[in-house]
Amino acid sequence: MTSAAFSPEGKRIVTASWDTTARLWDAETGKPIGEPLKGHEGFVYSAAFSPDGRRIVTASSDKTARLWNAETGKPIGEPLKGHTEIAYSATFSPDGRRIVTASSDKTARLWDAETGKPIGEPLKGHTEIVYSAAFSPDGRRIVTASSDKTARLWDADTGKPIGEPLKGHREATTSAAFSPDGRRIVTASEDNTARLWDAETREAIGEPLKGHKGAPIHRAAFSPDGKRIVTASFDTTARLWDADTGEPIGEPLKGHEDSVHAAAFSPDGKRIVTASSDSTARLWDGDTGRQVGHPLKGHTNTVYSAAFSPDGKRIVTASFDKTARLWDAETGKPIGGPLKGHEGYVLSAAFSPDGKRIITASEDKTVRLWDAETGKHVGEPLKGHEGSVASAAFSPDGKRIVTASVDKTARLWEVFANTQQAVSHAMAVTPRCLTIAQRNSLGLPAEPPAWCIERELWPYHTLAWKQWLSDTRAGENPALPAGP
Repeated sequence: MTSAAFSPEGKRIVTASWDTTARLWDAETGKPIGEPLKGHEGFVYSAAFSPDGRRIVTASSDKTARLWNAETGKPIGEPLKGHTEIAYSATFSPDGRRIVTASSDKTARLWDAETGKPIGEPLKGHTEIVYSAAFSPDGRRIVTASSDKTARLWDADTGKPIGEPLKGHREATTSAAFSPDGRRIVTASEDNTARLWDAETREAIGEPLKGHKGAPIHRAAFSPDGKRIVTASFDTTARLWDADTGEPIGEPLKGHEDSVHAAAFSPDGKRIVTASSDSTARLWDGDTGRQVGHPLKGHTNTVYSAAFSPDGKRIVTASFDKTARLWDAETGKPIGGPLKGHEGYVLSAAFSPDGKRIITASEDKTVRLWDAETGKHVGEPLKGHEGSVASAAFSPDGKRIVTASVDKTARLWEVFANTQQAVSHAMAVTPRCLTIAQRNSLGLPAEPPAWCIERELWPYHTLAWKQWLSDTRAGENPALPAGP
């Protein structure tokens, strides 16, 4: 399983797989919708819904992308042919009218999302692999990043390049992203720097964002208001940058004693939280980069992720010590004890959209739900995966969870706010099967409905009842098996 994504309205899921297919699933029941989306002759690397949810686009190692009807799962027109090597990604424009694909053939291509026909010529100019392609917030431009050490801007209507490449990196440019207002671009590179660019003039803004000493930059993220950038690196530091000038804000965020794996702004942008292999998380002032309070100590192994709650008042961390922890985002003090229960590394932790629950994913093959106020388990672990669960995410309405695992599957789970909701759901999807005695007392025929036997519901879950149903359907008149 290479990707799993909800449809815009949250009612369906599309998954992409190395088995050469994509699949549609009902997000309420977790059941497949129709047959697999068959047609590709190679690995399917990505699958995405259009903004209106009516179409799906897939990208494959067979050098093509394909369009599908998201209601029926049937292909729309012919494959999007033109790339001469692997198509790694395919993305709709914000208005859903176009698609951009990126390929190892050193090009990106623009397509009409209604007809599947190419728009103009391939986006040629890169001389090596194109790693990523993204639309600007207004959908008018595209930015691509390549191992040829450059990024490029393109007109999303014509597919023609806009000006010269964004040159400056000394090693492969692995990603490029627009700022929230679309006026700037930040690129990350294997040369241990990030760079800021004016999206209109394509001129570099200031000097490269240098400061991470001889170590890759793991992440570069804009603040919610787009005015700052935070980077996290293997050099044990994070850094804060002015997104308008590219100038560093203050000194490096020093304090960690090992690699920094993650850095994230709070929802209001006033705080930053970092997670490190030194077993701690740290809080920083989002404006000055100064440390706020003491390290968040308590974990006994690598802290792999850290995330703020939606209201910014709490932080949840996930660790290789097999626990997650809750912290007060103002004081940095722990809230209650560790969230214990996993038997392996906790690889991710995230709040629900309403902030009332936490979900953790672990290499112990399970996912767990927790009450974000008390830190206590909510129900039993979500079991079913046969390998480590790498990630878990809530649907936008917080009522479902989708998980992805190294066992090559994705799974869907129902989430309930309270016990009564769970009971009501169970009554709706699994009506209770009455015993023969209860049926007799209510004046009902003694014979149970076939679905009680087909779904193996108590007390009709035995082989004797299956045989009885088979004989009855064959026209025989077997005696009712003994039972309650």
